[in-house]
Amino acid sequence: MEVKRNPFFNFIPVEPNKGHHLLVKLAQPLPSKFTIKKKHFLFPLKDGLYYYGGTYDRDGQGEVVDPEAVRQLKEGLQEIYQHHFDIVEVKVGFRPTVKDRRPILGRHATEENYYIFNGLGARGILNGSYFSAQLYNFIENGTALNDEVSLERFS
Repeated sequence: MEVKRNPFFNFIPVEPNKGHHLLVKLAQPLPSKFTIKKKHFLFPLKDGLYYYGGTYDRDGQGEVVDPEAVRQLKEGLQEIYQHHFDIVEVKVGFRPTVKDRRPILGRHATEENYYIFNGLGARGILNGSYFSAQLYNFIENGTALNDEVSLERFS
């Protein structure tokens, strides 16, 4: 996790959470541009491609694709999409997470213009816009951050 190597924020106990996701081409595009959530998220990208994922593997370390994770994703997608789809690519990534499962927002204690927006984990797609607005209002308007997501909880 890059935040662990950042000399200004390396005190934050961020841990990686491995996940797989698929880049898929659907035989019949979905009628909306909305994100669908059941077991995993499905949302449109560009050129008729869709993102579907992701799995969770708190113990996973390497970037090697796990066939079991791919099977889970294929079965999950088949539950919500009954038409043919092609898997264009399988990807592995790592989510930044903390034990309390809350995002991390705030300003560095001594570096006035250094801010952090991290730890969104698996819910980043759902909560990212909300928390980015909170951080914006904190920076621009001096609005207090919610204690549950404030960087100050780690000091």
